[in-house]
Amino acid sequence: MRSARGKLAVDLSVSFATATACVLAVGILTPLLFVNWYGPAYSGLSLLFALLFATQWVAGASRPALRQLAADWDRNRIRRIMFVSMIGAIALSLAGVSNFGPLATAVGALAGALLLNGQALESVLKRVSTA
Repeated sequence: MRSARGKLAVDLSVSFATATACVLAVGILTPLLFVNWYGPAYSGLSLLFALLFATQWVAGASRPALRQLAADWDRNRIRRIMFVSMIGAIALSLAGVSNFGPLATAVGALAGALLLNGQALESVLKRVSTA
């Protein structure tokens, strides 16, 4: 961990592990909590929950990349990443919301999270490999 790349690798590993543990715990408890407390209407929402859990996992697992991106504060890079992510999320949500309702918005949220975190990770990895 003597280099920026080593620190980033450790931070990403820890975030990956903790995000995985938290999302698995909530995923395991969700059927017990929601179906028992709110009734069988929630049992048909498994796909929606899975998409939302995946979105949370992506956000948690790559959080160090976003923190590093914010610490570097390259406004143009951040603006581009945010714009691409926002357009992807909104476009997917709008394209499917009339036919698929909340599933389309969950897919849009997952796509936006993948775009945001993927671009942040790519940007940070490029930066630490050249440093």
